[in-house]
Amino acid sequence: MIRVRFLVGAPTTEYWNQCYILDMTLEEKYSNKILGVRNYKSDQDEFFVKDFIDLDLLEPILDEFITSESDITPAGEVFLAEYYNIKKLSVQLFERNRLNEIYPKCGSALEIENIINDFEPMLAISFIEQSKGNISKDSVINERLLPPK
Repeated sequence: MIRVRFLVGAPTTEYWNQCYILDMTLEEKYSNKILGVRNYKSDQDEFFVKDFIDLDLLEPILDEFITSESDITPAGEVFLAEYYNIKKLSVQLFERNRLNEIYPKCGSALEIENIINDFEPMLAISFIEQSKGNISKDSVINERLLPPK
């Protein structure tokens, strides 16, 4: 199938920006996005693309998401699905056998898939910040926590 796009009039800046975004790699699209946040003081408070594309780094991060020590962001949730495909990622993680050794409920690829699909973006940190009075009904989420448009 050949797709042909016709323009009427001069292309807008918005049009060219969309063309540029379509030509970017997934890593480039998410390069300025925060994919996860730690809920405790640490040398690294945020997780980025480099942390998610390396399974050796990703596994301990997923461990922290499971225990709510850290939270996945909306951008991180979409990135995981787009970069790995959750079903394929779950099989890889099960074969690596790290999560299954730590968590009995990670006893199959399907169980790992269900756990990852059940991650609620920003759940623990939202509770923490609300309890501190730092989030009001007028609060706006940081654009870097959201997937690219």
